[in-house]
Amino acid sequence: RKGLIHLYRAFACVPFAGKRLHVYNTHLSHPAGDLGQLAPDSELRRTLETILRDPAVTVHAPYRDIAGLTEAHRDADLLACPALLDCGPNVLVEAYQLGTPTLASDLCGAARDLPEGALHIVPAPRWWETAEPAAAFEARLAATLDAPMVRPVRETPPFAALQAMLDTILDTWQRLLETYGILAPAGV
Repeated sequence: RKGLIHLYRAFACVPFAGKRLHVYNTHLSHPAGDLGQLAPDSELRRTLETILRDPAVTVHAPYRDIAGLTEAHRDADLLACPALLDCGPNVLVEAYQLGTPTLASDLCGAARDLPEGALHIVPAPRWWETAEPAAAFEARLAATLDAPMVRPVRETPPFAALQAMLDTILDTWQRLLETYGILAPAGV
């Protein structure tokens, strides 16, 4: 949920028609378990219940395999990951590999090594350092979500990118197995 509430509020401000927000989240895909732990009168619980009732929002369990990963990205116009701290670098790298335009708020790990311009960045506020109100962050998110540069036509269809990624992984493992004598070199 690290930023989902801010993303949802920003998403609500974006004016384009037919918008859909797909959320991949373990806790929200089983809301009784997660929401049941929150006080009935808490603002967090009320906000999450609003998100779950919104017909423009679909909540999915996280994908568990490559087929689920490609399905999640196939029709996505944008992956938005406005985490308040770490932004899940694996998710950002996967989106990049599958050709999905991506908006993130903070970078760490392998995501820092992606080519410059591969991600659209909306820096998360550091509430412990500055007094930026949540509404200001949500307004910056909404402005970026509505920017034409953030929703370009895909240059690489996701399945072509997936095949290239799988070929690279297969070649790497084959070379490693051959190097260590576990697998005979191809053609031998």
